[in-house]
Amino acid sequence: MSLGEAVSWLSLAVFEPGLYFLFERWGERRAYMAVAMTIVGLLGLASQLPRYGSTAVAIFVVGILGAGLATVVRKYLALRQRPALTEATVAQIKMVGKLESLGGRADWLAENLEEVWHQFTSEHLPMPNPIGMRSVPDAIEKAADKALFRFRVHFQGYLGSMKSAYPECDSQLMIDGFPHEGENYLSVKRKIEAHSRLLNQRAASMMTAISADKS
Repeated sequence: MSLGEAVSWLSLAVFEPGLYFLFERWGERRAYMAVAMTIVGLLGLASQLPRYGSTAVAIFVVGILGAGLATVVRKYLALRQRPALTEATVAQIKMVGKLESLGGRADWLAENLEEVWHQFTSEHLPMPNPIGMRSVPDAIEKAADKALFRFRVHFQGYLGSMKSAYPECDSQLMIDGFPHEGENYLSVKRKIEAHSRLLNQRAASMMTAISADKS
């Protein structure tokens, strides 16, 4: 292979992908790389004008540019056909994220409560109502009482987050609030788990409705 042929093939190898990425990535941070590749390829092709003739090279370049223009038109039409998200839809998507996040925090609360129960069991102590008014002694000295106190702090913080992010929630957990008498470890844990399931179900229902509206 002569030097001229090598330059021609190398120019094509650089010019074609450079032009492709120029059209595909225009406006992005790495578009300058596509511009550089395209320029290098054009310079290489220009150097071969005496070898192949200006007409042949021009036809080739026009063909490649035509293909690139077709790519641009295709992307433009795809953007025009894509349905725009309304403010209401954006708000619904954000709400789905909030519900899923709150559901995950509720799952963590249930797990934390189970750890507190294990702590009471390991110390051979009866576990009081986790969310009762006077379930924690004034002098918090035992490890189990300290663990329960921390759970109650997390529990009250979670209820505050729920009231702020989803005040209309009608789960039994939110209806009963804090403090709430007549509970025990299992009843509170089951109530937290039911609350989490409710949030995840509502998030899934909202996401289904959003997908149906977009289709």
